[in-house]
Amino acid sequence: MRIYSKFIVFIMVFGTINVLNAQKDSKCKVINEDTLGTYEGKCKKGLAHGTGLYKFSDGERYYEGKFKKGKFYGKGEIYKINNGQKEVLEKGIWENNKYLGEKKINAYEVNRTENVDRYTIRKVAEGKRVEISFFQNGVRNNVQNLNIFVNNGIDITGTNIRGFQVIEFPFKCEITYVTQNKFKTITYRVQFDFIINEPGAWDVFLYN
Repeated sequence: MRIYSKFIVFIMVFGTINVLNAQKDSKCKVINEDTLGTYEGKCKKGLAHGTGLYKFSDGERYYEGKFKKGKFYGKGEIYKINNGQKEVLEKGIWENNKYLGEKKINAYEVNRTENVDRYTIRKVAEGKRVEISFFQNGVRNNVQNLNIFVNNGIDITGTNIRGFQVIEFPFKCEITYVTQNKFKTITYRVQFDFIINEPGAWDVFLYN
């Protein structure tokens, strides 16, 4: 009876540990055809999001790289270990679990520019922020009717400067405003849309 009781206790404890482990693993899910793999990495709202490592259920293959909303998304690679050596099977860019190949992603892209004389977009440090400044005739430009639409980030407001911090990249931004020309004789509308893909601290300068 004592042996039987100990066996029951062991089963209960072991089963509880397995349940807890399963609950722990299920806190961050990866959405793909292989539902029995394991994940370690960053999470958002219960899904793999950010940098992480996924071990397929076959126990041989791994995906290491970027995730978005539970799926392989961004730079990453699938590999396996043979005799202690890493063998890369696919490396490059992924989108919604689909391998796109060794496609290079630009650090930033400008999608639309209207009535902008010139612009500068540059990475100045590591971080998670973007600051936007306006210039005319070598000094700060006091623009009017400024509207900025972004996909994420916390707003920073200053004198003739706008910015966003605690950003998740890619960072999408659409800017519209009204300004006078250099001779202060006419007023016109400006639009500037861009995406920054590479994480960092960025400065965006717009000149009119």
